[in-house]
Amino acid sequence: MRFTEEYLFDQGVVPRWYGLSYRVDYMFVSVFYPIPFNLIVRWVRNIWLDVSSINPAYMKEHLWYKQGYAAGAKIRRTEVLERRVKGLEKELDDAEGAIKFLYNSMDDKLKEVVKIVVKL
Repeated sequence: MRFTEEYLFDQGVVPRWYGLSYRVDYMFVSVFYPIPFNLIVRWVRNIWLDVSSINPAYMKEHLWYKQGYAAGAKIRRTEVLERRVKGLEKELDDAEGAIKFLYNSMDDKLKEVVKIVVKL
């Protein structure tokens, strides 16, 4: 068994012997370790966050980083969704053109059958 971190962005498959250690919400990622070590990593991380939160300068810097990363991730998600919508629109236009081409190349009897089927 390898001892490595596994990062899971959005959706994915985690090996059976890996357990959730922690989530990084502003990066939209989950971090997994092999099952006995995931608890140790979680405890050490929680202790580190508790100790480091005593320093206000660190917390302010960390908050700014989280806000900036979340804003950038939101912009990136919007761009990705816009590209997906444009791609789907293009595919629909291409499919519509192909259907029109096929319909125009049919003989009259077949066109009548298609009209009846489309009405159903």
